[in-house]
Amino acid sequence: MAKLSDLSQLSELLSADEKTTLGEEEAKRKRAKPIGEGHAVTVFIDRKRRRGKVVTVIAGLHLPRQVAEQLAKDLKQMCGAGGTIQEAEIEIQGEHIPKIVNKLQDLGFEVKAG
Repeated sequence: MAKLSDLSQLSELLSADEKTTLGEEEAKRKRAKPIGEGHAVTVFIDRKRRRGKVVTVIAGLHLPRQVAEQLAKDLKQMCGAGGTIQEAEIEIQGEHIPKIVNKLQDLGFEVKAG
């Protein structure tokens, strides 16, 4: 077995079939459209019904429940805050508009900050 001097030489250890499979998987990953492609969402601050506490609301999400839950989990971890999902909205505790707008744009959403 050949000795590797760096990680770029790992592909030399793969068989031809494994290289083909790896190439197909990479191409498939590149073709996969982002979850937010074509979706327009609004991000705004809300204080109503919360005894003066501030939440950042992402409204207009039309995603399957499981995808919305994962997105909410990722946003809460990124902001270091709690939150919840209410119908077609995600609420994140605190004022986090710039962080959330950047993340949603990276995911392919068309974001309107309000």
